[in-house]
Amino acid sequence: NLNDAISSTICDESEFINDVKIIPLETNDESLIHEPIFDIYYTNERIYIWDGINYGGLICFDKNGKFINRAKMGQGPEEILHICNISYDKINNQVIVVDNPRITILDKNLNFVNSYYLQNGTFGAISTTDGYMLLRGAGYKRDLNDNDNYAIEITDKNFNTIGFMLRNQTNYLAMSTV
Repeated sequence: NLNDAISSTICDESEFINDVKIIPLETNDESLIHEPIFDIYYTNERIYIWDGINYGGLICFDKNGKFINRAKMGQGPEEILHICNISYDKINNQVIVVDNPRITILDKNLNFVNSYYLQNGTFGAISTTDGYMLLRGAGYKRDLNDNDNYAIEITDKNFNTIGFMLRNQTNYLAMSTV
């Protein structure tokens, strides 16, 4: 329960942190991290770092810091041109990369699985049990129709639209921190 810590200007981190572990990351030419670091995901098996190489690269280490892979960046069919956002699908152990106007799915070692073109782009994608929640808004391309009134698009696992959530019913902060 972080409510007590948040409501106070001073908090004791031991109330919500059980353990701190320092993991030295393997260093080689491919694993060097470039500033800035945009995001870090830590799973039971992997550490993912979205860094500043070429305006956004993605590196994978195992849970002990051994370098696994760097996502392929470029303009090819199985490459990522520019990362806009990343998230992790815990059910399928896959990394979801928003590469507007595409979503690229990578396996847990950052190998290409599939890529989906989204006509209207997205700012973020969160995996659900049966599909995805896509953060919309002033996105890559505007629909310029009734769909612009929606902030969250609900899709199946193939990114086919199932439904929408209205802007005034959506908490952007909650979506971005899930």
